[in-house]
Amino acid sequence: MAETRKYRSRKSRPCDFCRRRRMACLKKEKADKCEGCGLRNQSCTYTTGPIKKKRPDSWKVETANPCIFRLERRPDVAPAENNALELHNGKTSLFVGFSGDRDPWLLRRIGEAAGADSGTTYLLKNTSAQTPIVFAMHPTEYLEPRPGCYEVDAVREAAKPVEDSLLETYFSVVNSSYPIMNQSVFYEELRNGTISATLLASMYVVAYPFFSDKSVVEKKAADWFKLSDFTARALPLEQGASTMQTVQATLLKLHERPMIIRDANFPRHWVQTASLVASAQELGLHIDPVGWDIPWREKAMRRRLWWLIYVHDKWESLGLSRPSHIHSDDFSVGEISESDYEESDYEDTVPGVQMFLVMVRLTKVLSELLTRFYTVKALQRPAEESMAIGIELLNRIDAIDTMYFPVASPAGPMASLVLAKTTLALSCCRSILYTDTDACYASLTSRALNYCSEFNVFLTGLQFDGFWWCYSQMNFSIVGTCMLAFYVIAQSKVDGEAWKSQVECYRNNLSALAEQTHVTQLALMRFDALYERIGKRTGGDVPKRVVATDEDLFGEWLANNGF
Repeated sequence: MAETRKYRSRKSRPCDFCRRRRMACLKKEKADKCEGCGLRNQSCTYTTGPIKKKRPDSWKVETANPCIFRLERRPDVAPAENNALELHNGKTSLFVGFSGDRDPWLLRRIGEAAGADSGTTYLLKNTSAQTPIVFAMHPTEYLEPRPGCYEVDAVREAAKPVEDSLLETYFSVVNSSYPIMNQSVFYEELRNGTISATLLASMYVVAYPFFSDKSVVEKKAADWFKLSDFTARALPLEQGASTMQTVQATLLKLHERPMIIRDANFPRHWVQTASLVASAQELGLHIDPVGWDIPWREKAMRRRLWWLIYVHDKWESLGLSRPSHIHSDDFSVGEISESDYEESDYEDTVPGVQMFLVMVRLTKVLSELLTRFYTVKALQRPAEESMAIGIELLNRIDAIDTMYFPVASPAGPMASLVLAKTTLALSCCRSILYTDTDACYASLTSRALNYCSEFNVFLTGLQFDGFWWCYSQMNFSIVGTCMLAFYVIAQSKVDGEAWKSQVECYRNNLSALAEQTHVTQLALMRFDALYERIGKRTGGDVPKRVVATDEDLFGEWLANNGF
């Protein structure tokens, strides 16, 4: 059994330095200093109390760097909604942009007024900035989203009689690991009738595999299948008049547990990711809302959603081998921090929030990896330059690991994050290796072997059938491919035996996890296929597994789910 992360109560105070820096205070047992103070060779003190948070009447930004800032929260009172962009009143607000025929500089001079089409109103959301941010507010019916297709009551009826328990499961299992929803805001919108049918259905479908009463799960399987089919048909229509709820529903749709596992890239995932990014850009989520005339709650939600989309796009780009839709010059949203999550139900999502903040740091390194190694032009870079870039990225990954990861092997939801770090590190090693195998192998193999060994130790005995980020399925497969690449290229008998040991250990770990969760099944299928071919080429003895066909898997799924 892998050593699990010890529960850390709020009584375990961070040291003064970590409290000031708002970073995780990680300390080994019996150590005199935390990791951060130890690395800086400074004293580790606990003299100051909690930082008092100012609660101004207006939006406030404190910044020491134009690119890094902290958003102060406002009092927990219902914000004035008359200046909100997310109104749910039959109108949709779309970001105008800068290059089209609706010139934002011209519109600013004209002022807030109806356009040539009397149904459209232009709203200027920042009055003091040099670059005007203008939204066009259209009647939703003009955008043809076919709102009659969406029946919230029908969706809620499908979840009866377990709707309340199912929503509790969603917030305790899914949202605690993937903090996409504000629980208090959700229930407020549910009571007010402003929740979208697609978002509600997506929440039900993502939560139902974790529902504790398995008899109800099996009995209601047909309803979950219908809800999944409903969101697949309704979301593309709804994206014609996207709201932030549309974006949330799309993110959850991409996290649905697949019905069957096939040896193929996830159907429609890349197209849905493109639609997700497009919807975000339509809503202006890629523009920093810090100085806008909108409620604080909406500003925080916009920032959170943008970084969720950014992370999703980059990891799907890596796993599916496609160019990222998001480039650094195309968005201005500043660094996300815990202050963006400080709302009434924040305490319930602290572990997931902290995990996601680390994931954002890793994803920024991933973005550089994709840009520097996996563009068409980057493939022509000299080996020496690629080696230097790759080592720099590996050092940044190691620094994030040291500064922000728990010292003990974390279990539960942290598994997705540990997997992501290992995937990124091994992908970086593989990228360097292929630029010049002979020149780079010696300096990389021990480092890559260490990443693999640490990950295998973490996986051995891991018991977890909770919520995994959707890109974890492909990440497990990438880790296996990287291991096999080093195994095949091994330049000495000793190296070959070391890599074979890690390869076989990883295969055993995938097999053990496949008995608990669906998330390793694709990786195991692809890993076995490659490993068998390697065995045939080298004459080695590779044990075979019986792989079920799609028809076998689908028949089993139908039987298990009451069809």
